[in-house]
Parts: sequence; structure tokens; C-alpha cells
Amino acid sequence: GLDPNPSPNPSPNPNPKPSLAPNPNPNPTAALRRQTTAAAALDARYGDLVRELYRVNMWRPVKLGLENVEQLHGLLGLDAAPYKIVHIAGTNGKGSVAYKVARSLQAAGRKVGLFVSPHISSFRERIQIDGEIMGKEQVVERLDALLKLCEREGVPATFFEVTTMLALRHFADEGVDYVVLEVGLGGREDATNVVRNPLACAVTSIGLEHTRVLGDTVEEIAAQKAGIIKAGAAVVAGPNCPHGVIRAAASAAGAQLLNPPMVHDLCFLPGDDARLLAALG
Repeated sequence: GLDPNPSPNPSPNPNPKPSLAPNPNPNPTAALRRQTTAAAALDARYGDLVRELYRVNMWRPVKLGLENVEQLHGLLGLDAAPYKIVHIAGTNGKGSVAYKVARSLQAAGRKVGLFVSPHISSFRERIQIDGEIMGKEQVVERLDALLKLCEREGVPATFFEVTTMLALRHFADEGVDYVVLEVGLGGREDATNVVRNPLACAVTSIGLEHTRVLGDTVEEIAAQKAGIIKAGAAVVAGPNCPHGVIRAAASAAGAQLLNPPMVHDLCFLPGDDARLLAALG
């Protein structure tokens, strides 16, 4: 029968069955060792690929022109990339303007890719999404594929051309809404000018620079930088630009020069940031 005075603490089963549940972490030291080894392997592969990228200019002449990037752009299937583009050129200020435009778009709830140069401490700073630099794993995967594509197709792309294509490939793969592109050198023949239909173009300032490549006068240099302007784009310009040259380039391209066309107003004043967002749609 039933025990009339059951013990509140019955004795344990003298023959317990062993648990079939696996130990979630049977050897934490081994797991940590594997993670450390994987991280070291990633760091090594990342370093090897970036060094390989830096070495390409040792064997290939650095030149302006779009032939290489246009070929890669097509091979990567980027002609149909759905993101909207803000393209920024200028002698000074283009980097800070690029950051401000990207942050303004991000604050408005957009997913934003940012491509700038040069970097300060890490190559990955050049390529960012919503303020986060490109991950090492992503660089390894996409840069490795891109370098192999250049070799397989015989495209003698330079450091900056490969880096530009790496950024655009990354932005397409990650599904950004906007891409803010800072020009590397000049504009018309810069690798970033491979983009077809920018939503907006900005020229921040014009000064005498790289005269052997861009021209001997401010007007000639302005014409080179205004070469980023495409049909249908909204165009803004900084105060230290020959506005006649910018206006002529916009008119010839079928672009819209915003009134007033001052990029420093649009990027430094909160109210004008909102106006820029309205212009960008």
C-alpha cells in the first residue's frame, strides 16, 4: 500500500539513467583555441590580400580612364544595381561633404554606403555602410573574387580601380539604398565615374592641383571635376568654384543646377540638410 508518512526528501534513485543530452561546451579551452586559430587565419588571409592589392600598381601603370572599371562594372553585373548615387568631387572638402551627406541620409532612415579615400589606419575605412567599416570576412571573400576576376579576364586594374569596384560590389551585395562616392582624382576620368545615373553631383571647391593631369587653370580643372555630372542629376557647387563652368557642364549634360547651388550650405546647416534630402528624393 501507500506509505502513510512519505518522506519529504525521498532518497535519490540508486540507479539513475545517464543523461542523453550533449554537453553544450564539453571543452571550453578547445573551443577558444579553435576560435583563436580561425581569427588568426582570417587576419593572415586578409593581410595577404590587401598586400596583393597594394602591389598591383608596381606592375601596372597608374593612369586615368574608365576602360578597366567599365569592363569590371559589367562583369560584376553592377550596371543594374538599384541603389541611388550621390557623387562628390572637388579640390578640398569632398571627404567631409561625403561624410555629412551620408550621415544625413542615414538619419533619414536610409541604408547608406560610403566610399572615401584615403584611409587613416585601416584599408577597410574606405568602404562603410551606416558608419560601420567593411568587415575582414567580407573583404577576404569579395576582394579575393575580384582579384581572380581581373586575372581571369585580363583586366589590368589599378589599386584604386579594384578598390572602387570592391566598394560597389559590397554595396550591391548588402542592399544599400544610397551610395555616396568621393572622387579620387579629378572627376571625368576617375574610376568612380563609372556610375551611370547619379541622383546628385557636387563639386565642393576648385584649386590648382595635379596640373600635369587636370590642367593649368582653375577653369580647366573645374571642367574635369564637373565631368561627373550626368543627365537628370541634381547639381550643387561650393563657393570657391567657377560657377560658370559648373553651370555650363550641367546644361550640356542635361542636369539640374539647384538654386542656390551652394554645397557648403546644404551640408553644414541643418535646415539645408533637409532640403538636400528633399532634392535627393
